[in-house]
Amino acid sequence: MITGCKREEIHSYSVPKEQVVAASTQEPSSAPKQEVTWIVPDAWQEVETTVQMRLATFETSQGLDVAVTAFPGDVGGLIANVNRWEGQVGLPSSNEQTINESIQRLEGVNVIIVDLAGESSRLIGSIIDVGDGKTWFAKVIGPAETVEQIKTDLVAFSASFHLHDSTHNHGNESQSEPQQIDNTPPIDWLPPEEWKAEKNASSILMAAFKSDSGARITLTTLGGQGGGYLSNINRWRGQLGMDMVDSMSDQPIEDLGNEALIVDLVSDENASRIMAGIVPIGGQTLFFKLTGSLEQTTPEIERFKAFVIGAGIASQDQP
Repeated sequence: MITGCKREEIHSYSVPKEQVVAASTQEPSSAPKQEVTWIVPDAWQEVETTVQMRLATFETSQGLDVAVTAFPGDVGGLIANVNRWEGQVGLPSSNEQTINESIQRLEGVNVIIVDLAGESSRLIGSIIDVGDGKTWFAKVIGPAETVEQIKTDLVAFSASFHLHDSTHNHGNESQSEPQQIDNTPPIDWLPPEEWKAEKNASSILMAAFKSDSGARITLTTLGGQGGGYLSNINRWRGQLGMDMVDSMSDQPIEDLGNEALIVDLVSDENASRIMAGIVPIGGQTLFFKLTGSLEQTTPEIERFKAFVIGAGIASQDQP
């Protein structure tokens, strides 16, 4: 079932482990559950799912529906799934020689993006393998120009899918507070005294703070590269109403070494800022995010950079 977390940046879908792999059906009931976690773009709102077989439905600010589904196995394989979507927009079926014209394999994650433009509509779908024995799908269909507006968010959303064990008992809401996920990288840091921990932040966030100036600071972790640098930068640009870019070469990036970086993005109207830090550590990537108006975020820039750099230094000592 969908876990009942508040509308934050992160959403979880929890499945008993025996539903993931047949061999695990004999495991004792105390065995951990598998939880698939994803990051919901700021401009999307989850709505009631009325379509059978959907696990979640999100409405974008453009009025499009993004559907999330999952099925056991590979559901016929890549070509079969692409052919099914091609039929939905009135296109002829691809074969092994032509299928690469419609797909993009994301770097660092097991995600394939399928982009299909028919005469009257366009479909963008993702085929996601998080390692739980299922194939996950995220799909949007609608007018070509409108679908193009959410492509960056859909790609980043798909890249954020991540599997981990959870010890939280979702079947009993009277249990004690949810436990933190157990794959948190071992990092030692102290937040600045000007930052106060959010009381009602999602338990899946590693940390969330509000600064005295009103800015928000969050820290999340994703497996592997979390979709890659450019994909995440484009997602953040989209959140600020900025256009996508094809390269990071002209972006306001500060290289921290060891593949860590900070990017400082300000909206075209100078109304809002997203400063983000990306720090690889072990087999995961940490994402730090400072958000708010320029008035709120400017006083926090140096503290935020020190916070990110401190985590980067700590990561050098990890095995």
